[in-house]
Amino acid sequence: MHKRLLSPVLDGLDDKRRSYVSQLGDTLEGDPQIEKFANLVFVLLARTAPFIPLQLPRHEAVGRLIAFVERNHHRLVRAVYDPAFVRGEDLVMPVAEEFVAEMTLLVLKRFDKGELTEEGGEIYRLRWPFDASVFPYQDPDDDDDLP
Repeated sequence: MHKRLLSPVLDGLDDKRRSYVSQLGDTLEGDPQIEKFANLVFVLLARTAPFIPLQLPRHEAVGRLIAFVERNHHRLVRAVYDPAFVRGEDLVMPVAEEFVAEMTLLVLKRFDKGELTEEGGEIYRLRWPFDASVFPYQDPDDDDDLP
């Protein structure tokens, strides 16, 4: 039943991400650990699905998701049961961003330790559009201070 929260999100994901998130949902669906807060787990998973790293094994990602929801249960309840959430305001996103950051940091640490490799994984490049001749900034008064 709770997995239905993922359906609209899965449609917008690429094949690899859709498969990974769907497997997480399948694993969570029958997990007795989430019986009391399954709605919160699936709301968080649906909100973070486009952003979470895909490199962690499914069982570990599920465990981290459950632990995160347990630690942040009160914040998620406050966000989900707020009338503004029902009107469409995204009150879950600040909590979701923390989960994505936690998962990303874990993956980066594992890459640094050599526990994960880039083979078969995604490579992320961050770029900032700038003109290299004026980076980081151009100060016309700077020329006067040169020795």
